[in-house]
Amino acid sequence: MMLISWIKGSENSTHDPVLIFANALNTFQNTAMRVRISEKCFALVITADSKDLIHARIERAKQLLLHTNLQIQEIAYQCGYQNGNHFMRQFKEHTGETAKNYRINHQI
Repeated sequence: MMLISWIKGSENSTHDPVLIFANALNTFQNTAMRVRISEKCFALVITADSKDLIHARIERAKQLLLHTNLQIQEIAYQCGYQNGNHFMRQFKEHTGETAKNYRINHQI
């Protein structure tokens, strides 16, 4: 969760939290050394935070789908996805339906 909090607090011109994170770290090994944990332990932290990041992105996309008229590609971009197809795959994987169907089926 620390990674997600740090990303949310970052002021950067890009919308891609992964890019923000990647730019903040020189290398995987150097970062693990800096925080004095093994690379294996560091990998576990990153994996857990990556899942949290994806979950946060999908939750934000759901909000935008229901409360805006933005196109799905724009929603993908605003949620940190550079590739709309990747967004659509992850959205369907996590919700069980396409973004378009989610918007139709869940609007009040």
